[in-house]
Amino acid sequence: MWFQGLGGFGNGHDGGVRQQVVGLALGSVLLVFTECFMVFTAVSVGLGLTFAAAGLGLWLGRQPDAAMAARLPRARLAGALVGVVCLVWAAYHGCLMLEGGLASYRRVVWALVPVVALLVYYHLDYLLARALGGFLVLCATYLLHGAFAEMVLWRPLYCVVCYLMGLSGMLLIAAPWRFRDLLQALAQARRWRRPCGSLALAAGVILALLPWWRRIP
Repeated sequence: MWFQGLGGFGNGHDGGVRQQVVGLALGSVLLVFTECFMVFTAVSVGLGLTFAAAGLGLWLGRQPDAAMAARLPRARLAGALVGVVCLVWAAYHGCLMLEGGLASYRRVVWALVPVVALLVYYHLDYLLARALGGFLVLCATYLLHGAFAEMVLWRPLYCVVCYLMGLSGMLLIAAPWRFRDLLQALAQARRWRRPCGSLALAAGVILALLPWWRRIP
């Protein structure tokens, strides 16, 4: 086997058992590392391609529909779907912090997910804008952690994009009508399209490409 050259192993039955244990352990570590890297890469590339496509469309002069720009931030069904994803994601991370005697409250956290989802569906305005803001914040924190864990090349540049994405998400949560104003400005004024498109395109390229380049420890 490829790990037989490691020191500390004897011959015979005991040595074979040790080699099997070490082989399984190393295989498990490699599997977890591969899965984490692929999930991190998939999330980053997916967001990057989305930003790049939107930025390229704006940079090429594509005009957003004015009526849709006014309705989209308030889209209730789409906002509910994105919001449920955010609630489940947040509940999962919240439960990870409840350890020891607080572990019993995990059921309460999960029970609150459908309750909060129904409440925000019927009582929260600008649902899609707020849900997108929450999704951007969650993605930003995940990608920042992944960038450090995977030792992404040019990590400072990658982290700047993640921080800007997180700050944009916070703005959408706190002032969701700004999303409507931005979409209407893009629909009505051509001078806003290329600067915003260039910014989105640059962020998309960074998010889509940099996760494939990592530092070798």
